Amino acid sequence: MLVFAAGLLGACASPEGLAAGAGMKVVLVVPAFPQCWAQADAWELSWVSATASSGPATAAPGQTVELVLPRGSEAAVFCRAAFGASRTLPYGAVWPQGLSADGDLPLSAAGGYAASLAAVFYNAGLWHCGIDLEHLAKEADARLDDPWDLDPAGLAVIVAGHRFRVDHLKAEDRVAVTVTGLPVALMGLPMVLVPDSPWGRPAMLDASGATIVELPARRVRRWLGGGYELCVLVSSRDGLAWTLSAPDGGQRGMRMTNELPEPSLLVTDASPP
Repeated sequence: MLVFAAGLLGACASPEGLAAGAGMKVVLVVPAFPQCWAQADAWELSWVSATASSGPATAAPGQTVELVLPRGSEAAVFCRAAFGASRTLPYGAVWPQGLSADGDLPLSAAGGYAASLAAVFYNAGLWHCGIDLEHLAKEADARLDDPWDLDPAGLAVIVAGHRFRVDHLKAEDRVAVTVTGLPVALMGLPMVLVPDSPWGRPAMLDASGATIVELPARRVRRWLGGGYELCVLVSSRDGLAWTLSAPDGGQRGMRMTNELPEPSLLVTDASPP
């Protein structure tokens, strides 16, 4: 069993520490990879609360992991799939809201989205998020084709203002763009790149180094594989921009005019959480 507690793995403990009796042991089973991430190297686990954090630590699907989480405050648990040096958007759960009736803490795709929103509050020093995060996770999964099209950090601002309603869970329409000029002749660049989101679709490259991807405006999306990471952004001002990072640290990219109808803009950070 992997023991994963504050004080280990380079954790940043609270002034009071998380010594014996100050934390609560929670045992969880690391989930299987979703089909789109079946070729991932491993899961990478971490957690954060208002007063402490721990990780990252590598774990395998099906592995039993023991966390020591703080009493009296919430914590966001994250589980990201590793593809070389790249990490996906997280699976996860929020402690203690995510506990099942059996006392388990299941990690899920929707739970990772809700945990990312909650972590905005914890990183700001707040012990509690002040919203039913389990309900948020279920509604986001039900209402959005891909919840990551809507920035959870942007939702956190609405939650903080006590203005959140489930009808805020509405993302901008996606724009289909063609990325060209990818160096398919490079050693190791696969013809299929997996999405950073578990709800996403793969990027299928053709022999000319082109692929069609869909994404909302002003929201960076990534596709991973073979040690490569493709980042794509669409804006009404600059059109399509992309970069391809290689395993050796090299990077190339292209910007071109977007000939599609001008999309609406998301008021959000462009980079993923």
